[in-house]
Amino acid sequence: MGIIFIKKTENYDVDRLTDIIKEGFEKLGGMEKFISKGDTVLLKPNCLLGVMPNTGIVTHPEFIRAVIRVIKPAAGRILIGDSPGFGSYKAAAAKNGTKKAAEEEGAEIIEFRSGALIKTQNRMMYGEYPLDREVLKADKIINLPKLKTHMLMYMTLCVKNMFGVIPGIRKIEYHAKAEKSRYDFAKMLVELYMAKKPVVNIVDGILGLHGNGPGTDGKPIKTNMVIMGEDGFEMDMFIPSLVGLDPEKVNT
Repeated sequence: MGIIFIKKTENYDVDRLTDIIKEGFEKLGGMEKFISKGDTVLLKPNCLLGVMPNTGIVTHPEFIRAVIRVIKPAAGRILIGDSPGFGSYKAAAAKNGTKKAAEEEGAEIIEFRSGALIKTQNRMMYGEYPLDREVLKADKIINLPKLKTHMLMYMTLCVKNMFGVIPGIRKIEYHAKAEKSRYDFAKMLVELYMAKKPVVNIVDGILGLHGNGPGTDGKPIKTNMVIMGEDGFEMDMFIPSLVGLDPEKVNT
């Protein structure tokens, strides 16, 4: 198993988070290992719904702000995008504070709209997926999942979070195709994650969600940690034990 960096913190103080994320990059091998000067970097948070961050449902805007501050000296263009379950990402980002953080830090909020098919190397389910063109053009993707339980998949962590790179209504279509079996859904998620793999995963585990997640039926819970690592599969196996859950039930 590769290095997985974990740091305790109890709130979203941006200076504290900036220091933690800087330290995480150093422990994982240094910023230059992940981002080259001038790269276009896409940040992929979890923004399932247009709700406030104190719900525990979405990646906190101050968490995103801290990531921007850390990577800004190395990156060229910084984009932030997701495909929510309902409505537009720009509207959701405006409501939860991500738009404000992005504007103040010099990043851009983008909407995932136009899909171009990308074929997977090792077919497990569908063999190809429509990804937004900005996703395909990005030099690097940094995955910013939220630590949450999930009524179908047990937990939504690194691999599941990348399902949001499929634009809008096409995401609903793929969800409907695979959701009859959690194992088929997991195979689809693994295949998609491998098709456009993030260079690093930085999990917002400060305020998590437990119970009947990943949405409004879940309940926020203080879990007080930031977790970073390169391999989303390893992280998905490792993280459940940190919060007293069973890694064997996470099929990704």
